Amino acid sequence: MNKDGWTQSSQCDLEELSGLVPWIGLGNLNICIKLSSGLPYHLQYLRSCAIIQSDATVGIRGCLKKNRTVLKYSKHCRVCDKCVDGFDHHCRWAVGMLVLILCFVERRRFSAEIVSKLGSSFSLAPFIIVVAVCTLLAMVATLPVAQLFFFHILLIKKGISTYDYIIALREQDQEQEQLAVGGQQSPQMSQVSSFTGLSSTSSFNQFHRGAWCTPPRLFLEDQDNVYSLCADDKLKKMALRVIAESLSEEEIAGLKEAIPCDGHQQQRMDVPHVLALPFPAQGHVIPFMELCHCLVDHGFKVTFVNTEFNHKRLLTALSAGSAVEQIALVTVPDGLGPEEDRNDLARLTEAFTKVMPRCLEELIEKSKKTEDPMSCMLVDANMGWALEVGCKKGLRSASFWPAAAQVLATLLSIPKLISRGVINADGTPISEHETFQLGPGMPFINASHLIWNLLGDGRTKQLIFNHIVNNNRAIDVADFIICNSFKELEEPTFRYNPKILPIGPLLTGLRPNRALGNFWPEDAACLSWLDERQPGSVVYVAFGSFTIFDRGQFQEFALGLEATGRPFLWVVRPDLTGDSADAYSDGFKERVGDRGKIVAWAPQQKVLAHPSVACFVSHCGWNSTMEGVRNGKLFLCWPYFGDQFLNQSYICDDWKVGLRMTPDESGIVKREQVKSKVEELLSNEEMRARASMLKENAQQNINEGGASLENLKTFMDAFKP
Repeated sequence: MNKDGWTQSSQCDLEELSGLVPWIGLGNLNICIKLSSGLPYHLQYLRSCAIIQSDATVGIRGCLKKNRTVLKYSKHCRVCDKCVDGFDHHCRWAVGMLVLILCFVERRRFSAEIVSKLGSSFSLAPFIIVVAVCTLLAMVATLPVAQLFFFHILLIKKGISTYDYIIALREQDQEQEQLAVGGQQSPQMSQVSSFTGLSSTSSFNQFHRGAWCTPPRLFLEDQDNVYSLCADDKLKKMALRVIAESLSEEEIAGLKEAIPCDGHQQQRMDVPHVLALPFPAQGHVIPFMELCHCLVDHGFKVTFVNTEFNHKRLLTALSAGSAVEQIALVTVPDGLGPEEDRNDLARLTEAFTKVMPRCLEELIEKSKKTEDPMSCMLVDANMGWALEVGCKKGLRSASFWPAAAQVLATLLSIPKLISRGVINADGTPISEHETFQLGPGMPFINASHLIWNLLGDGRTKQLIFNHIVNNNRAIDVADFIICNSFKELEEPTFRYNPKILPIGPLLTGLRPNRALGNFWPEDAACLSWLDERQPGSVVYVAFGSFTIFDRGQFQEFALGLEATGRPFLWVVRPDLTGDSADAYSDGFKERVGDRGKIVAWAPQQKVLAHPSVACFVSHCGWNSTMEGVRNGKLFLCWPYFGDQFLNQSYICDDWKVGLRMTPDESGIVKREQVKSKVEELLSNEEMRARASMLKENAQQNINEGGASLENLKTFMDAFKP
């Protein structure tokens, strides 16, 4: 016995092997002899029931066959009548292959052995029946699989995706149902297979007889439907493109003549109709409205969808003489009651995602029945569900991101942040103090400052995070992702995610007598007040549409403005302190007199473009940030929530054109800091030079040949017929 406890013999025990010969034959014995260089080691791998390793006291058990103690995982071999470790223990390198070969070479002998040892409980006739039935079922199953295979080969050949085909098929079926209900179903309509989409009277060689294409699908043999769709030249072009390979030039020419369109219809076909849907907040509506004006300037027709609540505010804010006829304004409900708080983003988001998808589908369906149906969508990236609706209805789409590209790149990288251990699966930071960087040159971000972690309580954070994750999936449907930024401003981000195309800065607020998207009426009188001030002397203060101050901080800041001794223009919304009561400290207005101008809402773009304005005290909303950069202004940053903290980091750390306001231990920004930061900012010539450089870069991007303008043209050209 060797050191491993294996039995070893120098001679073949043929008597012991005699019981193995019917199973493994002498060929196995010969192989063993060859492998062992003449020494028969075939017993080397057999362990006797009576022999165990001396050190194998752990993991032993009794052999039920021999009533002896053996190793725990050994098995009793019925052939050898011994307990062994392995299965092919007779000759571990060849017995399996040898037995397999002998099963075919000596089939009768092996069959007899099987019957003698296992018995015969299954006659030949039932066996043949079972095999025949299984074979028949397999052949039947092969037919639809083969049909599906060749159907997809055909899809590939025609350049159509399966998803596009399914959408087209669904729309065609809906149209047929509507015709059937109205009693107008054409008797010539062929039956369409829901499996292949081919007409029952068509074949692969006559594919054009039941031609289908990318949505909406056009069946050319249904002449009634063809003529009703003749106003949409895009359908005609798509159908001709799909079937061009199957028709001769003469047939194609005849088909063109079969779908005539008059000059008026041709003019309508050349005008793309865009459905624009912003997130229902002023910071989203304003850049959306400006982008829609750009589309109108380039020959688009635009239907602008607002919530009923915001639509009323927008119309109320329009100045006398403002025109809205160039853009069709339509409304949908947001799911909230008239008195509910629209500043509660979680509640607002939860409500509109329940009611708006159905309303949007109905709006698109109604449009299809008009002379100029909607052909594409421009959707806020925060409204991803709308992209899915548009895809379902066969509309091309673009996703517009009205904030910093860095924020969108971060949101789209959520799976990567989870895999890297920055956040867990529900968006909670693994470490509250950990910072991360998505790519080279991009800002470092604190995981606790991710946008959803800055939006209220735990329920709000979770709801917004889930909404963002769903949006990310939907954004993949969009043909374009565009944003209000420019290359030099966030160049590392555009290298990190080249799918995001910058088209900014958008010239918001510079269209006279046009709807600009404001929810509050602008006080244009402040421009006359600015005209009376010295160049570079005025401190402009505006905190956006969401920021709320408590009374103590509001009064302390007002005293800080007073302490600067400089003229200031301050935008104070009626709800800036949470109520409409006068929150100023006693005697404040009297002391500042005409040196301070306070308005409810200002034409911000015109204010920042005014030469009297020296700096901008801002909440760092992205629209305000872009307007300040575009006009070369310096910033005093006081972010309130969400992406505003990242924008502050851009302004102060990357672009170096501003300073931070820092609360003290009590959480208050003191009046002394307001005064000192204003003086420090306005005396910094290096910051002023960098601000001027950014202003120049911004202008170059929107000039003819600029990168942003070229991206905008690319986007618009793709949506034109």
